[in-house]
Amino acid sequence: GRDAESMAGVAGFLRRQLASYAGVPAVADVIVVGGGHAGTEAAAAAARRGATTVLVTPSPWQSIGEQSCNPSIGGLAKGTLVREVDALGGLMARVTDDSGIHFRVLNRSKGP
Repeated sequence: GRDAESMAGVAGFLRRQLASYAGVPAVADVIVVGGGHAGTEAAAAAARRGATTVLVTPSPWQSIGEQSCNPSIGGLAKGTLVREVDALGGLMARVTDDSGIHFRVLNRSKGP
């Protein structure tokens, strides 16, 4: 319907805009808009599957993979999510290990 036409129009617009940048493929199988946690995971997953992938984000040299305002990786909810993403071959755990500036185990006395 109309939503599909709108998405096709947006995709066409993005392709035309991206074609003007050097080094960006004119035809991409996947275009990911937004280079935060989810965007970088989506782009990496698509590229691992062999898709020609373009990641579009504002000021990529400064904000690619940027975390939310609470960059804590761990705890009950996010720790479980990180382990699940890691099990699927995601980047979040590896990038966190490589770029972490403060490591602390909370509630160590509560169990292993």
